[in-house]
Amino acid sequence: MAARAVLRIGLRKRGELPGLPGAPMYRFRERSTREYVATTGVPVTAGGENRFMDVGLAAANALGELVDHLVAYRGLSREQAYVLVSVAADLHISSVVNIPNVLVSAALPLDVFE
Repeated sequence: MAARAVLRIGLRKRGELPGLPGAPMYRFRERSTREYVATTGVPVTAGGENRFMDVGLAAANALGELVDHLVAYRGLSREQAYVLVSVAADLHISSVVNIPNVLVSAALPLDVFE
């Protein structure tokens, strides 16, 4: 079985990016052709304390990154971004094998902006 992948990578300096995420972020498309933007979060507090397998904290961090992204790249106010993610974002537990860190993704379908 053959497969083909196309990968587009662009590098920018840190100062050129408003609202640079503190955790990995990605875009993906479901089998249905619906495209998403997703941010990730791990259970680390703002002060740098790692909380063992704290899914709630990881989810809060993923949602916070998504809010920051919407403010920086979509021009929404923080309040508008919070309202949007509260009704349209999906949370996924992406990884639980990297102890002590659980990885949670917050995914927002891009068609909400159409």
